[in-house]
Amino acid sequence: MFPRLYSTIAIDAGPVSVAMCQLQRGRGGVCVHRRAVMEDPLRCIGDELQAAEARTQRTLRLIEQGGFRGADASVALKPPDVAFFPARLPDSVTSASRSQCLTVLRFEAARQAQCPPDALEVDFWPLPPGNRMGNNVLIVSVQQSVVERWTNFCAEIGLRLTRVDVAPCAFTRLMRRRAVEGGTEDRALWGILDMGHAHATLTIGMGVTAVYVRPISVTGATYTQAICGALSIDFPTAEMLKRRYAPRPAAVAVPASGTPPGETPRGQRWTDAMAELTAALEPVLRTRHRALAAEVERAFSYVMESYPDAPPGALYLCGGGGRLAGLGEALTDALGVEATLLDPALAGVRSDSGALAGIATCVGLALGDFE
Repeated sequence: MFPRLYSTIAIDAGPVSVAMCQLQRGRGGVCVHRRAVMEDPLRCIGDELQAAEARTQRTLRLIEQGGFRGADASVALKPPDVAFFPARLPDSVTSASRSQCLTVLRFEAARQAQCPPDALEVDFWPLPPGNRMGNNVLIVSVQQSVVERWTNFCAEIGLRLTRVDVAPCAFTRLMRRRAVEGGTEDRALWGILDMGHAHATLTIGMGVTAVYVRPISVTGATYTQAICGALSIDFPTAEMLKRRYAPRPAAVAVPASGTPPGETPRGQRWTDAMAELTAALEPVLRTRHRALAAEVERAFSYVMESYPDAPPGALYLCGGGGRLAGLGEALTDALGVEATLLDPALAGVRSDSGALAGIATCVGLALGDFE
């Protein structure tokens, strides 16, 4: 059978943004065939039905722009649509047939989710040996209604949902290919913080396996709401200011008239207006940075207790909230590990249309079609 040349159309759709990509495999490796992103952060989300309609319209507009091949689509589920929890399965279960093992897992997942077993779809992957807590698998559970919702969503935009994945698996593919590209594979821990508008998730892995997944309470909207309260402004204005924010360059000590022009990390010229905005926002953002760092640190501490011989490695950021100016530097200072944007180029994925950090989840999802 001939190898697949094009991936499915990988979709990462949230309440205020949609990202899509399709990969192509050739002699030179894997490259991006088509990518598209649409963000609408200033729009009022409204209720669940309005948010779903807005998401559908955004995705339709991207599809209509053309360039994607075929009509097969894939999605990567994230909390709260999907739940993850570690467990210890006895040898009698792990050595049984896959169907028998999944039946046992379905009842365990139903107990955790407090819902009927028949309402769940479950899967699992083995954890690396040496877990001090005794856990040997990570169980994944999703309600069938969630899968039906995404199937209907794809049908509305003229696509066929042929693969349902989970975001931690997409991230693991990127880290696995990164290890292969770099020629290294060790037991160092890595973390990927996916910060969306309404939800954030931290995936911690060791080597080429995701070992822990937990929701994070600090999201993109959390920062915006904090600015609303501190400055007594509405949500769209706060969101706009958050996106205009730039950390003060090291050469600039305080905002004042006649401040010598410097340059922000984004290459912008430092002005008095930017200095005033930074002075107003820095205390608010700093408080949220600390809360976020504390949650990430607790998660890493838990995993390090489970795997005491695994040293902490790098932390990668993705999602719209992960691109907040100064966030990576703040987390690096607070945690003592480097926090940078997750760039699929590190995994050997090529692109002629700019950086890939904004579509990292989609790239990892699409790579699953080539496995």
